[in-house]
Amino acid sequence: MDWQEANKVLNVISNFKQWKGKQSGDYITLQPHQQFILTNQFGFQKYNADGNVVRRFNTSYEEVARKNAKTTIEAAKQLYHLCFENEHGP
Repeated sequence: MDWQEANKVLNVISNFKQWKGKQSGDYITLQPHQQFILTNQFGFQKYNADGNVVRRFNTSYEEVARKNAKTTIEAAKQLYHLCFENEHGP
């Protein structure tokens, strides 16, 4: 478990602002279940055959009820991939 990488993702997403609704303009506040999911997705890493560090999980499934900021968190994750990991593909 790479705690530094997991905290990096949590800190970056927490610095994004809400853009719609009553909390528009406020920073995103990650709930404990969102922190748990993001930590598991980004914190577990392994070495591939070339010796490079890669993410252990590259597929995940999340199921939460309505109005739990699913779209906001997914958009923030995609921005993180684009800006901090230079991932230009899907």
